[in-house]
Amino acid sequence: MLMLPGSIIAQNGVGNQETVTFVEQFYEEWDKRDLFDYNYVKQYITPNLLKYLADAYDYECESECLATWMFFYEGGGDAGELKSRTFTTRDENHVLVEIKYDNYEYDVLLKVIKDGDSFKIDSLKQERSEYKL
Repeated sequence: MLMLPGSIIAQNGVGNQETVTFVEQFYEEWDKRDLFDYNYVKQYITPNLLKYLADAYDYECESECLATWMFFYEGGGDAGELKSRTFTTRDENHVLVEIKYDNYEYDVLLKVIKDGDSFKIDSLKQERSEYKL
């Protein structure tokens, strides 16, 4: 279970405030849950991202498995405790999440789309992954 206590959340940039608020709330709620709480994640992602996370899971698995760690870190190694998480809008549909741990920094770009009256995360792309020793 990955719990991310003590997160510091900031936002800046110009873009859709609703989009960045959606991403902030998505992470804040996930902080209270298990990293592999697939039912939680599946509420907020599109079928496109669901397939991507399933295909990216490269370990043996007996049932549905998703590479949900990709929202938080690349995987492998000890990241240490969460120090901060910053949300920056890139444009109307993209939010950059910059995550800093004691020993590791990870940036992931999320594409968010409108799905009726709600938002869904359609894709994610790792922008930076760096261990600080």
